[in-house]
Amino acid sequence: MATNPDPTLKLATTKDVTRTLDDWSTMFHLCLVLLPPRPEAAAFIPIAERIFKVFGDADCRTAFCVAGNAFIARAVLGELPGELRFASCPRPTSIDGEAVA
Repeated sequence: MATNPDPTLKLATTKDVTRTLDDWSTMFHLCLVLLPPRPEAAAFIPIAERIFKVFGDADCRTAFCVAGNAFIARAVLGELPGELRFASCPRPTSIDGEAVA
């Protein structure tokens, strides 16, 4: 879990709207599910949707974020109704001190 993300990090939606993380989270808290840029990541979408249902009454917005461009994000996510979808998220180099391949 990111504890101190860079507020100037730019996130672009699959509809080509680009803003900084600070801009996206100014009006509401943002709960992101990060997915790798591989077709196999689509298997995690039902799990993420269950997580999003838990946050349904919370004061936050939920979104998917695929570490790739908009084309890859659309291929992984397909057409999900009513969800924020981010592409071009940076790929993490480590999680809890462990290197990520």
